[in-house]
Amino acid sequence: MEKKFRNWVVVYPQRDTSPDPLRNAQVEAQLNDLAKGMCSDLEKIFKYLDRIGKHLEDHYHHIRTVCEDMK
Repeated sequence: MEKKFRNWVVVYPQRDTSPDPLRNAQVEAQLNDLAKGMCSDLEKIFKYLDRIGKHLEDHYHHIRTVCEDMK
């Protein structure tokens, strides 16, 4: 999840910077794929922790923000 977020941080500044609409669409698709993977991983982590009765402080607000923006 963290690796995907690091990649997302690198790719994000590239959105809508190209005069080529195809390139912009590719960047947007890459961001969406990375975000879906991050959000899925985060959800699985919290579901697992809930299942074993553990509570984890939410140190993943930066990733939750991306997930909320995807909705």
